[in-house]
Amino acid sequence: MERNLILYAENSEKTRKKFSSSLKEYFPNQNVELFHEGDSLDSRLNAGNLEKISLVITDDAMPGKWGLKIIKDCLQNPEYANIKFVLLSTSKFSVEEANNCGALGINKFYNRKKTFRMIEDYLKK
Repeated sequence: MERNLILYAENSEKTRKKFSSSLKEYFPNQNVELFHEGDSLDSRLNAGNLEKISLVITDDAMPGKWGLKIIKDCLQNPEYANIKFVLLSTSKFSVEEANNCGALGINKFYNRKKTFRMIEDYLKK
């Protein structure tokens, strides 16, 4: 089965709209599901039907469950092994914290304010 679904969680409506339209433009063969807070993304990931999900992009600091916690929980379960995860943050993470994200299996970590374009470029690959 083809993986053709991107899950994107972001609590800022403006950022969610901007980035989701970029995802749809760059990945016309991918469907995009949007979430405005962490608990709804977490519920979706725990509902099953994971075989279509290619990528999860989540903001870190959101109402409900934070993005890093969602990713940590998923990566402890082999069911999520074929899904890529990208963590976005407006906070300044230290180099050590960013390296820890990589050690957890998070495929990419970005400071959203400075690297919006880099995220788009990474997703095009």
